[in-house]
Amino acid sequence: MNKRQWERKIREAHEAFERWSISASMDWKEHASEIKTADWAIQRCREAFIEGDASGCFLGESGGTYLRFLWDNAFRLKQRGIYESALVSAYRCSTLGFAGWPNDYVAFLFALADMDKLREAGDPIPPGEFYKLYRGVVGPRKHHRTFPSWTSDYWTAAWFAVRFKDKNPALFQAEVNRQDVLFYIDGSEKEFVVMCPPEPRTLDVDWEVVGKEAQERHRKVLEYDPGEQDESSDSDIGEAS
Repeated sequence: MNKRQWERKIREAHEAFERWSISASMDWKEHASEIKTADWAIQRCREAFIEGDASGCFLGESGGTYLRFLWDNAFRLKQRGIYESALVSAYRCSTLGFAGWPNDYVAFLFALADMDKLREAGDPIPPGEFYKLYRGVVGPRKHHRTFPSWTSDYWTAAWFAVRFKDKNPALFQAEVNRQDVLFYIDGSEKEFVVMCPPEPRTLDVDWEVVGKEAQERHRKVLEYDPGEQDESSDSDIGEAS
């Protein structure tokens, strides 16, 4: 998706919200009554919506259904003023990200957000004006979407390309401007969410070597105990080659 397409998607999303808002009730309790989730969590989720607790709205959902819940309630959450926080919460907790979602749906969810609020809802973006980012993908080339999740860590991206031990792994690299980062999630994956990065280039990778190394590094990360101050055993984890 290029910048022109992205700007058009933003206009379409906000126009759709405005059309909905014209006839929508301003009574948050009325909107809360229309929110549906697991039976045992309905009351608490509706209370969270009224209270403005974005993460609490997902109480009855599992990681695989967060994004669906967000899609079904996007306009209500935006009117309540908690859409951006809900989007980041849903994205952070979704175990498979946007796997299986059409590109247009993904773009709409991000385009609907207020960009300043979206950045504030994420973790502080690392200092700098430009970032060298990587994205690991797997499967047929037609499924090699180059958005929205990127990482500043080469080995994390490589692991995503080989984690299912499927065919056709690929590793992309892009130079991204700070203003193109929608939000950032700190943690082991160092995840930058970018909707329209500059044209990425495909890296030439020896997957037999890099795949094994990426799996080994990921295993060390999972086993690493941050309470142990062993500077030698994991000091190189997270460094790009």
